[in-house]
Amino acid sequence: MSSFQIGEPARRAGEARAAHVAAEVRAEMARQGKSKGELAEALGVTLNTAKSRYEGAQPYNLVELVQVSLWLGVPLGRLAEVA
Repeated sequence: MSSFQIGEPARRAGEARAAHVAAEVRAEMARQGKSKGELAEALGVTLNTAKSRYEGAQPYNLVELVQVSLWLGVPLGRLAEVA
């Protein structure tokens, strides 16, 4: 059985998209005065996990991104738009 391997250009594009999403979440949180601790609570994760998502070290998964959009009261598409 062969395993699927993503090509380098696709991997870089995915990383760029994840970084953009993290930046959009940070910007909206700043506009609303929300903290990383509140983000952790909204996601139901530890503060370290929330910081990892917030800083862009680990991408948000789809469920987390939906939770964040609901918590911030913004459309999912606004957070996931690619510049």
